[in-house]
Amino acid sequence: MRADRIEYRISGGPPNGWKIFRQDMQIGIRRSIVDAVSFATHLAEREAVLGVALTKVAMDAPLARMHFA
Repeated sequence: MRADRIEYRISGGPPNGWKIFRQDMQIGIRRSIVDAVSFATHLAEREAVLGVALTKVAMDAPLARMHFA
């Protein structure tokens, strides 16, 4: 079955890392928020270019928990 929209969601945060989900399935984990966003965006852009479906990258965390260092 083909999805109309594919959502990549980033949640979690330090000290356990940022978890990356595609739909509701975890596909990765990164220590840095920048790496997590980069990974999710890369996959979403790839699927969008291939015309698989509309894609969206969303954060599931308040800005106060994001440590960029």
